[in-house]
Amino acid sequence: MNSLDIDTELSEVDSLFIGTVIQSNCADMGWHTNLCMAGTIVKFKLDTGAEANVIPKKITDQLQIPVNIQKTNMVLVSYGGTRIKPEGVVKLHVQAGNKTTDMMFFVTTASDTAPLGRQACVQLDLIRKVETLIPSPPTTKTELITHYASVFQELGQFPGLHHIHTDPNVPPVKHGCRKIPYVVHDRLHETLAELEIRGVISKVSKPTSWVSSLCITEKKNGTLRVCLDPRDLNRAILRQHYNIPTLEDIRCKLAGKKLFTILDEKDGYWQIKLDEEPTDLCAFNTPWGRYRFHRMPFGIKSASEVFQRLNSESFRDIEELRSEYLNKEKPLLQDIQNVSWSLRKKFTTVATTKAEHDAILEKVMNRAESLNVKFNKDKLQYMVNEVTYLGHVITSDGVKPDESKVSVILQLSPPTGKKALQHLLGMTHYLLQYKPNEATLTAPLRLLLRKDIAWQWHPEQQTGLNQLKTAITTAPVLRHFDPKEPMEVQANASKDGLCATLMQKQQPIAYASRALSAAEKNYAQIEKELLTIVFALRKFHQYVYGIPIRVQSDHKPLEAIFSKPIGAAPARLQRMLLQLQRQPDANLRSQMLRRSRWSCKLTGQSDTQSA
Repeated sequence: MNSLDIDTELSEVDSLFIGTVIQSNCADMGWHTNLCMAGTIVKFKLDTGAEANVIPKKITDQLQIPVNIQKTNMVLVSYGGTRIKPEGVVKLHVQAGNKTTDMMFFVTTASDTAPLGRQACVQLDLIRKVETLIPSPPTTKTELITHYASVFQELGQFPGLHHIHTDPNVPPVKHGCRKIPYVVHDRLHETLAELEIRGVISKVSKPTSWVSSLCITEKKNGTLRVCLDPRDLNRAILRQHYNIPTLEDIRCKLAGKKLFTILDEKDGYWQIKLDEEPTDLCAFNTPWGRYRFHRMPFGIKSASEVFQRLNSESFRDIEELRSEYLNKEKPLLQDIQNVSWSLRKKFTTVATTKAEHDAILEKVMNRAESLNVKFNKDKLQYMVNEVTYLGHVITSDGVKPDESKVSVILQLSPPTGKKALQHLLGMTHYLLQYKPNEATLTAPLRLLLRKDIAWQWHPEQQTGLNQLKTAITTAPVLRHFDPKEPMEVQANASKDGLCATLMQKQQPIAYASRALSAAEKNYAQIEKELLTIVFALRKFHQYVYGIPIRVQSDHKPLEAIFSKPIGAAPARLQRMLLQLQRQPDANLRSQMLRRSRWSCKLTGQSDTQSA
């Protein structure tokens, strides 16, 4: 730009935005067109971001007609925020092809380029809005939420009404109103009023056979979750017994996957609307009278199975999409393979390429839109490399514990009684699936749970607790299972328990362990070692069935046992050996000798091979 006449005293006047002001000595690669103005051809730059037309003063001086430039208080603002005071404004007759019209132009000495604004470009038919025939898939979380805005708004509802079936032989129970803490009184009243507006609950004045107590919990964001305490009602409710998969069922589909998306169904249970009769079953008492649920309340024992069934029936036909639920909330874990599913109110989509991932996700979102199923935009995790899921962190490399859960356990104080110890062991159990020797680690602690042992916290228990915490902090990443890769099972027995590891490419896939019973502790060591192999193959049955595997053991005497006929082994070992065969043929001994042989490495590790 050669020069700018900047007026700093014009902050209070109106302004118009112009996209660019270009110096005369700078290259300009934009779109241009020639317009005829009073017999003179003038080159204009098409600037669809500009709100005004600008013409340099030296061009108006060259026109073959007198130009009447009128003063103006308007200020032009460039892309960088620079304010430009024009010389004035002029009305000129313009021709572009067959289009002719009169237009207003701001005259300036600040630029040698003549930008033609968006409105003028459209008016002269120089640009045209073109509808995109094939919309590109969303590439960011914001784009996904914007593109499918209706899927992330309001309360959803699965098609149809749900009926809660009950056992007529169970007598109804009516509970009184529980005392509500005064600090949440006002918030609870507001929450009930909001739920009534949303159609989740309504006041009821007629008599109802069942009246449950109100149960409220406080969410992390400070809002209240309104639930029933349906312990008596659940005794009368008949379950649907619909299969609910586990996390292991998800993990076996994740080998080689790198991209993940989590979609959480918002207020998942409340998207199931009840018919008239079950609403009377779901009545509850409050300080402001009785209410009843019109949507599936939290706490009903059949709710998770109903929710799982509805998701499966609604989404499973999309690219082998499977909808699976696990007791509490719900997301969509989208990863890159040809399968999709939902677990714990969360859908999971897997694809081999990003294009396939986007295609399946689009089908899921369109189906959700057509069925009026809603997702929670605040819990959306879109196209990330790792996700926190059910207390675990899932990555492309495998599964590892959630560090936030680990830190909480590390801060726990020693338990002061058996109840507290049971609580601690329950909290650490899911983390100890990352260690093969859980039974050995917890043996000193479990000793205090015996009925014949008085509670007394000794240094032995404190050492055991410290070792337990150390094991949790050093938990490895469990590799995703790949049925195409060779597998091996490592088995070992100690004086307190059995432990086994399922391996692929020298990396653990799963650990298993259990404590020995009082009778099993009296077994000979060779019996414990063989028992460990039986335990391992039973525990990993879903992984190893129908696939050649190698079993490693550091107990060399097992070689002699497997090299002899079953009948030559002691009775207890015979029973264990027979359990390993799983052959329908009655002649199990000959089947074993004909189909399997055992060899021992010099290291003392044994492996089974197909003959």
